[in-house]
Amino acid sequence: MITFRLSSVLILVLILVSGCKKIKDYFHEPETEVVAQTIETAYIAGYAANIAMTVMKGYHVPNVRAVRTGSGEAGTALININPQIQPSAGFITDRAQRITVAGIFAGGNSAVLTILLSNFDAVTTTYTLLEISTIPVVELDGNLLVVFAGMDFDFDPETDGFLSFNLTEQEFDSEILRLYEQQPDDIYVAFEQDAYFISVVQNNTPGTIDDDDYYITGGGQLFEITSSSTEIFQQAMFNVHISDDCMFNPTAGYALLKKVNIEDNSFPELGTALLEFHSSCDSRVDVVLGTGVYIGSNGNSIEYRR
Repeated sequence: MITFRLSSVLILVLILVSGCKKIKDYFHEPETEVVAQTIETAYIAGYAANIAMTVMKGYHVPNVRAVRTGSGEAGTALININPQIQPSAGFITDRAQRITVAGIFAGGNSAVLTILLSNFDAVTTTYTLLEISTIPVVELDGNLLVVFAGMDFDFDPETDGFLSFNLTEQEFDSEILRLYEQQPDDIYVAFEQDAYFISVVQNNTPGTIDDDDYYITGGGQLFEITSSSTEIFQQAMFNVHISDDCMFNPTAGYALLKKVNIEDNSFPELGTALLEFHSSCDSRVDVVLGTGVYIGSNGNSIEYRR
């Protein structure tokens, strides 16, 4: 009797799904491009902050120009980074052709930055801007800690506001306090977060960018709403490791992806996937566990960036 009921439920589900779309189209691999975009944006934020702090300490970084005020390591600065000719840029050029950082620096160990990523598509002749605003940075024990949240993003920024970036002392201190919030200690705690912490391990070589390691932990949501559908991705990262040794994929850490997709006259897409990054530099990631629409990917190694 139990077997009959379970079979009946499964048949009913398959009938409902097949009435909306083909079964093979309904069950699919996790959208790793969503995970990759978040990880790479976090990496860019850490990378730009790393260069900005390095420049303000008086080190020379190739292909980086800076205009600054103040004396010593304190003051303000406008820093231009050309990732197309920056040796350690890796995949950054896919996200931005130019990075501009406006920063307020309080001595050598803390700063609040706004980062502007600009890109021109020669095929569509479109110019896109992404601003990540008021990112706090602090140096702890020779390494950097950076944090940003989804609310820090502006996909249509006004460049005038960017160039006149300013904070009161109270606003500056408030941003720095975000760095001292407790970081998640596992992937499931990170899943409930709305912030990403980027740790930049400088390996006792201040002034050298190429040998630094980046670790990303945190979580957030992405929404896409149209007239006929709503798609929500909730994701989390835990100790995701990126270094200049491999720019094709992270080489350690975990990512958790949950998808909810509701379309008119269609069966909802629901799925959760736990991903583990491996040490091989092969543009792939392992699916530890997949449920719902991702169930067919259990135990598989799939493409990291599509």
